[in-house]
Amino acid sequence: MKFSRRSVLQSSAAALGALSTRDAFAQGIAPKTYVIELCMRDQVDFGHLMVAPGLARDSTLRRGENGRRAALFFQQNELIEARPNTFLTPQSAVLRPHLDSIAMVELGELTYGPVHGHEAGNPLRSPGRSLQGAGRIPMWNGEPGQSNGEGPTYSTTPTIVALHNAWQKQQHPGTRNGVVIKGTNRAHAIYHFGANRPGAEPDRFQDVGALLRAFPATMQDSNVIKSSAEAEAIKAAMLQRDRRFLARRGLSATNHETQVTESKGLLYRGAPSVFSLPLTAAERAEWSAGVPAKYGRTTIDVWEQAAYAYKLIAGDVVRSVALEVDIGDVHGERTAAQMRDQTLTMALPLVKLIEKLKAAGLYDRTLIIISTADGGRAPASGSSGDEGKNGFVLAGGMVRGGYYGDIRNAGADGDGQRYRYHMPDVATGQPIADGSTGNDRRLPAAPLWRTMAKALQMPDSLTGQFADVASARALPWLITNA
Repeated sequence: MKFSRRSVLQSSAAALGALSTRDAFAQGIAPKTYVIELCMRDQVDFGHLMVAPGLARDSTLRRGENGRRAALFFQQNELIEARPNTFLTPQSAVLRPHLDSIAMVELGELTYGPVHGHEAGNPLRSPGRSLQGAGRIPMWNGEPGQSNGEGPTYSTTPTIVALHNAWQKQQHPGTRNGVVIKGTNRAHAIYHFGANRPGAEPDRFQDVGALLRAFPATMQDSNVIKSSAEAEAIKAAMLQRDRRFLARRGLSATNHETQVTESKGLLYRGAPSVFSLPLTAAERAEWSAGVPAKYGRTTIDVWEQAAYAYKLIAGDVVRSVALEVDIGDVHGERTAAQMRDQTLTMALPLVKLIEKLKAAGLYDRTLIIISTADGGRAPASGSSGDEGKNGFVLAGGMVRGGYYGDIRNAGADGDGQRYRYHMPDVATGQPIADGSTGNDRRLPAAPLWRTMAKALQMPDSLTGQFADVASARALPWLITNA
């Protein structure tokens, strides 16, 4: 096989150009990062996903499905301390292999919707959101259901998925718009807010058919040349010419030869692949195993939404994806069955996403968020949802895993107990010593938001533009790149 000097130089230039993208920051271009947010709605309880250490170690804790008894339906000897101060239940034990990169904070700033704390926004998703519209933008702009009747909120801080969507498209022209799979029967239940930022609003899909039509099958070919044999021949030709050139000048060829060898893999990456979003029978069986079907008001199974999210990310078709799951209106009681279904609905798709992203080599650049659009509730089974907890989960290669904060028994209260909330200290992440039995002393939303943005490598020059988060800083105990 013969190559002209021109063809060798053209191919080597293409290869070295591709090689240089490994360090995008060196060129002033943001690297490709990915976000998948699983948005839960209606008084979700993370209490069986990870158990607060204070409750896990309490041998006097009263458990039950009503009143002030704790909605913790495993005994002390059944809980798994998989890492120091990180307790799992048998339902969440599947998380154990990945706990170094899964973090949970239950004691974030509380919601204040007028009906049991219900909101379609949540301050953890959009710090500074308000029930007052003066100087702020309706958060429901762009949502097919418009405002909900449970305290429509206004803000100027975009949700993370929306901001990431705009940022990645700006940095990498040609990137497709982000996606929201609105998998519930209430189109107004969850706001995804772009704050009027150009390019931020993601595309919303309320049924699978529309999603599949928007992403037809495509051939993806990133090869510079046509075959591995051609790449090998070009590599050999480049090495032969360059050894002579460098030898004449008394220079070492070792490092250069390494780079040329690496460039071979950039010239030819393998046979072109076909991106196809519909799930095969095998994929459906794999993703659905053990996950409660159509739980609550959910219309598109959470496992199915997660599978589409993975395929979109793995194919580098989009960078920003949000999913919606509505567990239904649960208050006045919490049964063991409800806690089981909530936990499996979160834990199993999360583990599958982590496993798939790790296998694809994308986990270190992907942030998975499990958020509540609504707020949480106290550990007490009879809590109505306007007290106690407002939590989220982060997972990704940049996340420092663990349970942050604590909840402890504060003494008898009727048929159960009061609960004392010890938020994580902003500086250290350790539970504060002086907890609260009320709704005060919660981790502020702004630094949590800045932490998620920093995890996705969005620069401070971007995230500092929003007034309600401008003075906050990312939490170094929660991510590695703060």
